[in-house]
Amino acid sequence: GSRYLDRLEYVPKSPAYYFHNLATGHYLVAIPDCRATQEVWVANSTARWQLTKKTFQWIREEYAEIFLNSDVGGSLYYAPINYRGVPPTDEIDGDIADIMAGMMDVVATNTQVYNAIIVLPRTDATLYVEVGGLFYQKTLVEETDQNYWSELSPFLLIESALLIIEMSNRNRQGVADAEDNIKEIVTGFGMDAVEEEIAEYDQMEG
Repeated sequence: GSRYLDRLEYVPKSPAYYFHNLATGHYLVAIPDCRATQEVWVANSTARWQLTKKTFQWIREEYAEIFLNSDVGGSLYYAPINYRGVPPTDEIDGDIADIMAGMMDVVATNTQVYNAIIVLPRTDATLYVEVGGLFYQKTLVEETDQNYWSELSPFLLIESALLIIEMSNRNRQGVADAEDNIKEIVTGFGMDAVEEEIAEYDQMEG
């Protein structure tokens, strides 16, 4: 239910930031619960700067050699990448593993819940990475867990769970009623986000 609500409307807590410590010579940043990456900033002991977004295709053409063998330097670019391998790495045989080691820039893990970016050139010093974007709210597992929806409107979580049940039961009218109830409330949160952005824009213009 929570992830359905996350995708339904842009609300004030849709954007978030993920922080990562990128070691010298490394270039991969895996990002849990990320829906979309929008900006990346990095910092070292002396400065902070924004990375320029590039496509993965551009990166591979610019860096012809395997990334792990590329030169280190001051990182300038980032690119979102497809972090999923088929078949999963625990199901491949030795021959395929050797090919992957010789050709792949990024070896996919078995997790299906991560997005990832690559940062190039490979950093020549430890970097503190700040990834801004759209993120899912925390998954509610334990009774004491909380997230944006559980704190702001527990009713929406209940209603979204009932919506899934109605979908499973193929009850079209029940689905329509549940969707109407949810959207009526969530749209109000979305309007809050719009008003906040308008206020920020007006301040910058002024």
